[in-house]
Amino acid sequence: MEIHDDPNWRDRFTLTSAALTSSERNTLARAASLGRLVRVSRGAYVAPLPATPRSRDLAYRDLVHARHLVALSPTVFSHASAASLWRIPRIGPWPDRIHALEVAGGGRSAPGLLHHASGQVDSSDLIDGVAVTSLSRTILDLARTESMTDAVVATDAALAGLHLGGRTFRVERQQLLRELEKVGSGRGVRVAKFAIDFSDSESESPGETLSRLSIERAGLTRPVLQRRFDDDQGRMFVDFWWPDVGVAGEFDGMGKYLRSEWTKGRSTAEVVLDEKAREDRLRRQVSRVARWGWDVAGSPSRLGALLRAAGVR
Repeated sequence: MEIHDDPNWRDRFTLTSAALTSSERNTLARAASLGRLVRVSRGAYVAPLPATPRSRDLAYRDLVHARHLVALSPTVFSHASAASLWRIPRIGPWPDRIHALEVAGGGRSAPGLLHHASGQVDSSDLIDGVAVTSLSRTILDLARTESMTDAVVATDAALAGLHLGGRTFRVERQQLLRELEKVGSGRGVRVAKFAIDFSDSESESPGETLSRLSIERAGLTRPVLQRRFDDDQGRMFVDFWWPDVGVAGEFDGMGKYLRSEWTKGRSTAEVVLDEKAREDRLRRQVSRVARWGWDVAGSPSRLGALLRAAGVR
């Protein structure tokens, strides 16, 4: 399967191999020393990225793209490297090296590059011409090797659906469980089993996933996700809902106030006022509304205390 999401990514790169003279190569090195170019990998430069909430994702994707451009043999990217091209969200930092499968003619692990034993390789997925492991294989690799948090974040996103090239790609829970059974009892299987069982396609953001994990670790009742409420002004959805105690929970990530797909042309002040009006409407139908941000979402003790004070048990 071939997917086209950013077909012009190569235009951002300048390769040392394209510099015909030592003077041209020196010019590239000088531009990097002055900050006009960034040396991503040996032999590959890009223009500096603007500072945005997604710049760290783009920076690691640049690293994967650079390795693809300078590779001397066919490369199938895997694990976090495949995840970056699949646009799988991540809370923890991206690794400082590239992950790839050992394929026929492939090389060995080297500084900045980790080769993994391939097993049965599925290299039919191409994202803008770069070979990656299939989405299900990528999720399973992440679930077996990453932290519990990033394993669940990745699985939540893949169950809900990833949007690339105007298409939606998703995996099914049973598909992942069947593939996990083939692995047996090897490394990371326990974490992978929990991630697959616990994940929920209704979780709409990494912050919500992180909150769910903290709620679970705090020993609180699992909430209903994306509960709908209606009034004379329309419909509303809350991130978390505990029906037995009438408590609604909302994770407030900065994206709600800054990202264009959420703000829809409104200023930050307008978004805040609209959110306040929405909460006033919501409070007419629920007992309590609890809100928290990133600093609390990742702390089982702090989020647990906040929710217990609201009445959740």
